[in-house]
Amino acid sequence: MPIHADTLALTGGALEFLQRRLAARYVVTDIETNAVKHLLPDGSVWWNVLPMVSEHETCPEISDMNRQALDYALAIGICVRHPVHQHLVHIEIDPEA
Repeated sequence: MPIHADTLALTGGALEFLQRRLAARYVVTDIETNAVKHLLPDGSVWWNVLPMVSEHETCPEISDMNRQALDYALAIGICVRHPVHQHLVHIEIDPEA
């Protein structure tokens, strides 16, 4: 993939914004692709992330990377854990916004 001159010109706030937006897109896509979707009776969508972090489901390196991505997402508010079922997360943001 070629590097464009306008990409190299990104600095400061613009670069930080792009980094955060890409990280948010990555982690939301990762959850929606690798976690199991659950629709609760109240209509809310929660994602079971156990398959993402279980070394029975994936290799240790991938499990570790997924744990780091989930920790990041939880820390900055991309998603929240269910108050009772800690293996479920709810995506709080639209990464495209």
